Amino acid sequence: MTSSALVQLPSWAPPATPELTTQSIGLNRDGELYIYGPTPQAPGPTVPSIVGLAVDLEVVQLATTDATQGGRDYLRLTLMTGIPGERLALQLPCNERISPTTGQATTPSHVRSLLSGLQRLDLVSEAFKLQTKRGTRAYAGVFFRVIPIHSGEELPEIITPILGRTRSDLEIAVNGLRQALGLPPQFTSPYDELQS
Repeated sequence: MTSSALVQLPSWAPPATPELTTQSIGLNRDGELYIYGPTPQAPGPTVPSIVGLAVDLEVVQLATTDATQGGRDYLRLTLMTGIPGERLALQLPCNERISPTTGQATTPSHVRSLLSGLQRLDLVSEAFKLQTKRGTRAYAGVFFRVIPIHSGEELPEIITPILGRTRSDLEIAVNGLRQALGLPPQFTSPYDELQS
């Protein structure tokens, strides 16, 4: 009797496809990326950056720990990593906040800067690295550094004006990035005419 581990596969037999696992990544109050832990009260460790190739981008509603608040909108960016079968899902809160200076609802700076950087990439074929950075006094908040990777080498960081503050700016950017990934738009009305 021979052990199956020692038997050679025929040349026509491809190896088994590993099961896909997805590791969720969030942004903590200090502006650091962290791995989701078993509960929101017990988050996993922080990580300095994440690297991958975008395969999906959407706005999803996730439940909050406070049952009275219901769900909360999150921007979910799914990345394939260099490890077979492993994906990352970067989940960023994108509910509009009221600006203390203008009183208008605005999308958080971390979401706006991420989407602005992603718009400058060839999402289908270009891997990238994401890191967070703290803003200045003039530009408070947390922002994303988007760094393209080509043939294993980091290219210069993408420097671009930040996306507009409104919900429609967010939805138009998500639709455009989904189109770049070969996915259907997530938001239709009133953007139908902008899709063609």
